[in-house]
Amino acid sequence: MATGAMVAGTLYSANEQRKAGKDAKRAGRANAAAQLAETKEAARRLSGQQANDRAYTRTAVAASGLELSGSNSLYLQAMEAEQQKELAWLNKAGATSANLLEQQGKDAQRIANAGAVSTLATGLGSAATMYDQFGWMGFGGGGGGGGSTKPSISMKTFNRASALTPTFNANTGIA
Repeated sequence: MATGAMVAGTLYSANEQRKAGKDAKRAGRANAAAQLAETKEAARRLSGQQANDRAYTRTAVAASGLELSGSNSLYLQAMEAEQQKELAWLNKAGATSANLLEQQGKDAQRIANAGAVSTLATGLGSAATMYDQFGWMGFGGGGGGGGSTKPSISMKTFNRASALTPTFNANTGIA
């Protein structure tokens, strides 16, 4: 019974770790999608502000009585080119951040899955040792409790006891 409970607990724990990994991966995807949506909105707002800035500059040039040529035209072209770089950087930074968030979710799932495998290996190994020493009930020899010919002392206990037992040295005559 105790060995069976150990196996059941191990399986439950490993399954919960696996579920936590799946949840982490889902959260990573959701966070990445949210980051992309925020970036898209920020880019939309920036683009609108940049268009307003260009319109204001053109209006100011026209109101001053100057023509939109020569250095004024070059200034507007340079301004628009810089604004395009700024917008491109915002989109790239948002995409990079989203990719990192998604990767964090995948990494968390991989770690959780490794933990589940470790839990299974350790728990089932311990359960096998317990069964071998004590049977399913947790007492008596292996083979399901009662009447087994297996000793109920473990090798670890036996080795510890042997180390404490004095031995006779025939060369020195000392025990």
